[in-house]
Amino acid sequence: MGIVDYIEQKNRERVARARFEDSKKVGFGLVLGTLIGAGIGVLTAPKSGAETRADLADRARDAGDVVRAKAEEYRDAAVDFGKDVNSRLTSIKPAIESGLDAANSSFQENKSNRLVELGREEEELKEKAEEVKKGVENVKDDVKKGAQNVKDDVKKTKDDVVDDVKKAAEEVDKKNK
Repeated sequence: MGIVDYIEQKNRERVARARFEDSKKVGFGLVLGTLIGAGIGVLTAPKSGAETRADLADRARDAGDVVRAKAEEYRDAAVDFGKDVNSRLTSIKPAIESGLDAANSSFQENKSNRLVELGREEEELKEKAEEVKKGVENVKDDVKKGAQNVKDDVKKTKDDVVDDVKKAAEEVDKKNK
């Protein structure tokens, strides 16, 4: 449930409470008005007390019958509503279960496919690592050969320089003599 859903739910609950409170006030006002009206009616009644009491008793029975009829009507409506909700829930339950099963199988299939893909990627990485290892070995061999060539060139150059220095020293000795 997201935050928006939560806020909407709380708003619906607040509206329902306000309506209930309003209904209580209207009901109280109706009862109070009925009592006041009955009191005024008794005080201003043109009939005798016995006749008025008989009329009040008849009206009270009629009001009780109306209340019972309405209560039964609302009870029946509530029962019908409950049956309707139950019927709808029962009818959509297979669809919900089917959707959950489909989502679960899709998840499992995606999971399996991803594991296979990860296995392939692992093999590719191992192959690339092996290629890098071979490349490093080749570079190592090339560096060793290059180092040997440099060593040989330095030795040859040293020998040439020594020979040149000796020749130059001999020439200087010849000129000095």
